[in-house]
Order: sequence, then structure tokens, then C-alpha cells
Amino acid sequence: FLNYDINDRLSIQAGKFTPSFSFASLVTPGMYGNNYSKEIELIERVGFGVEYTFDTGAFGRHTLSASTFFDDTSILSDSLNLGGRRSRNRLADGGASNTDSLESFTVALEGNEISRLPGFTYKLAYIHEAAGEGDVADEDGFLVAAMQSFQLGDGKSLTLIGEVAPLWNFEGSADNIVYTSAGVVYRTTPWTMILSGTSRWRDLATGGTFDDYAVQTSVEYDLGHGTSIALAHEFTRDQNVNNRRIGFRFSKVLDFD
Repeated sequence: FLNYDINDRLSIQAGKFTPSFSFASLVTPGMYGNNYSKEIELIERVGFGVEYTFDTGAFGRHTLSASTFFDDTSILSDSLNLGGRRSRNRLADGGASNTDSLESFTVALEGNEISRLPGFTYKLAYIHEAAGEGDVADEDGFLVAAMQSFQLGDGKSLTLIGEVAPLWNFEGSADNIVYTSAGVVYRTTPWTMILSGTSRWRDLATGGTFDDYAVQTSVEYDLGHGTSIALAHEFTRDQNVNNRRIGFRFSKVLDFD
């Protein structure tokens, strides 16, 4: 992956990268905050992208990005991991944007630092992914997302996060799907409390629907000196099957200075 900043406003990218589309999965904290929303992250794509930032002063900074890409089918789509070897992605596997040609693209607009809306960030995006081998049709979709942070003083803050992304012919199938995300993050030093949820409503071409969702509650405590602990609980309903899980995390930032 290569990134070249032509100046402080314009940059270009080339290689294996993540084209700009998703939002909530990148900004929602917690151990399980992006259970379903991460599925619309455009990971392991190969292509080109460009970003241009408009600084409009009191009306904020707005970044317009555009990318064209295809799903990686090179040897770099293979890997070794603790669970065994992941097989290499191939054209015959099908799937949206698995075309080995630059037929898929995204366009996104993201903005913040708006003086009349302090703490507000928005993102609007469109995606088109060409059908792969054996697929029914091209995938198309939109995304609308926003985040609002409130500084409450004395080390306290409240952040609200929301996102909706409808996709037609998801992954080249005849199914339509809608992803939604919502989150509330309350910080009062040294505590961070998170309530977030993601849903995945899928209209099946064969008839019927799946109404999957996940809800996370998480508490994190900052011990100082780059050390923190977190405890989280998640409830999921996936294809009409209920599951729960509890996780504990200890993290330490190592400073080599």
C-alpha cells in the first residue's frame, strides 16, 4: 500500500487498502461494539483512491474521497493463523467486487469541526460493487452516519453515534440488507461506560427475513500509565439463535522512549 500526500489537502492511495465506506465500526469503542457493522468494512481490496479536504473555516472541514477497486485474489489473500490456514481467494469464489478489474467504486463525504455544531461529525457514502462469477447482480448501497460529542466539564463527556446502510443485491445475491448501528459513550475520568447495538435486517430472495442484532454493554477503567481494564457483555440474535458472551480485557501501552 502506498499513500502520497501531494499537499495538506490532496492525497492519493494505491495498492491493497480499505476504501472509505463504513463509519460506526471504526469509531464505536468497546470489545463488541462493531459485531455486525464491521461486515461492511471494505477490507482486502486492491485499487486506487484519492482524497481532497475542503477547509471552509466556520463551516468546517470536509473530506471528499473516491476509490475504485476489486477484491484481492493474489497470494496476499492467503494467510497463516492459529486456527489453521485461510484459503486463497479466487475468482471462482464469486462475491461482490471479486472481478480482478476496476469495476467497483465508492464515493464518500465526511466532515467535522463545524463551528455551529461543535463536536459533530457526519459521513455520507455510496458504494457500487460489480458482480463476481456466478453472482445474480451488482451490489449497490448508501450509508448515512453521524456522531455528536458533548463536553460536560470536569473530565466528563457524552458521545452519541448512529449509522444506517441499506444495500441491494448484497454480496452479489438477490437479497437486500440493511445495517444499523447506535451507540452511547459516557466518560467520567477514569471510567468509560458504553452501550451500543448493531442490527442486520436481511430480506431473503427465497422468502422470509432475518432480523439479527447485537447489544453490548461495556465498562472500562483507566489505571493510568497506559494501563486499562475492561469488562463487557454482549447479547446476539443471529438467524433466530440467541447467544451471550462475556469478555475481559487488560491492556498496557509500552513506551520505548
